[in-house]
Amino acid sequence: MDFIVRSVSATLGEGCLTHNDRSFTADNVDGSRTHLNIAYVNEPIKEVYHKLFDEALEKYNAKQTRNDRKISDYYEKIRTGKQEKLFHEIIIQVGNCDDMSATGENAELAKKILDEYFRGFRERNHTLHVFSAHLHMDEATPHLHIDFIPLAENSKRGLETRVSLKQALKALGFEGEGRENTEGNQWANAEKKYLAEVMERYGITRSEDKEEKREHLSVLDYKKQERIREVEELTEQAEALEQSNAEAQRENAEIRESLEKMKSELSELTEDKKEIDLEYSKYFGDGWELLRQEIRCSLISERRILIIR
Repeated sequence: MDFIVRSVSATLGEGCLTHNDRSFTADNVDGSRTHLNIAYVNEPIKEVYHKLFDEALEKYNAKQTRNDRKISDYYEKIRTGKQEKLFHEIIIQVGNCDDMSATGENAELAKKILDEYFRGFRERNHTLHVFSAHLHMDEATPHLHIDFIPLAENSKRGLETRVSLKQALKALGFEGEGRENTEGNQWANAEKKYLAEVMERYGITRSEDKEEKREHLSVLDYKKQERIREVEELTEQAEALEQSNAEAQRENAEIRESLEKMKSELSELTEDKKEIDLEYSKYFGDGWELLRQEIRCSLISERRILIIR
């Protein structure tokens, strides 16, 4: 069998969920081919966080004796924190737009390879919870976006089940050795190796890796990355404003409710005062008004004495 040679790409990145599920369409997307895409998984990330961590969060909070150490929302803690990311993404691709074009003769071949690669991904990576996975056929080259939340289980620090890429990859057998040989790099290389094995079953052999640095990106790809980053930032800002607005509306509703309650109580007190005045007028007769003035003056005098003291 004559093997053809193709490059392999497995790139770890931040990911853009709205780009992956096509809620946002970049300039380089051909909408007429979007129906050829495959959405393997597409779960709302906030719901996934509740599913994965609520039980561990409840146990953690029950152990805390101080309220300031309790965590009200684990999703928000990770989102606003600096130690871990909400999720990670790996982009998998075979060849490039010249030899494995999404509109060329090898498009379906690339699709089959990527599909088979993904089918075994979760079994190989049981500590990486995949909540979003999309195979794109509507860009220049077929490729996979796999978004996952790395899980550290049976943790002795913090939640029993928590977010940790380092610990999740360590559980899979990858342990970092310096900056150039991190857990992430080792894992990505292992995934490339597996992808190469899938490719060989289809008569394709892996070529030497190509460096994938920003300076080598095309202008269009660079613009796409910048646009995706802007969309993610704007989406986060919009969500924060929406949450602040909802909180302000709740506070306003509580203030209005308190004000109405105070008005009702004042009305009741006014009615009670009228009834008391009426009863005392019947008892004291014309002297009630004079007696009331004396009581009022006495109270004012006592208040002044207290102030002087």
